[in-house]
Amino acid sequence: MKLLNSFFNILSENADDNGGHLVTIGLNADHIIYKAHFPGKPVTPGVCIIAMVTEVLEHITGGHLLLKTVKNLKFVGIISPLECQSVDIVFQSIDSASEEIKAKGILKKGDSVLTKFSMIYKTSK
Repeated sequence: MKLLNSFFNILSENADDNGGHLVTIGLNADHIIYKAHFPGKPVTPGVCIIAMVTEVLEHITGGHLLLKTVKNLKFVGIISPLECQSVDIVFQSIDSASEEIKAKGILKKGDSVLTKFSMIYKTSK
């Protein structure tokens, strides 16, 4: 199930000259996932955070990606759509090598880091 354009939307995106990308996403507090996780006090599930990063990376690269390895994943803060209507996904690096893409970055709101990630994807044709 794709989450882009239902669970979250891309609000803006910017690339820098060093291969980094900043993508601001908006969260849909009315989505059914938030009604179940958790009623009245919604929290973005970790698996949805991974899916959002993956789908945004697919948007940036223009291809379909399969998650191969999660090298590092730290949930530093809670992402609630009631407190954070939008979140920045900062790709500090996106490295393409043959049939793999390595992505490293953070999710943040303002100066607060909410999630740190480093993942390897296999490109799919």
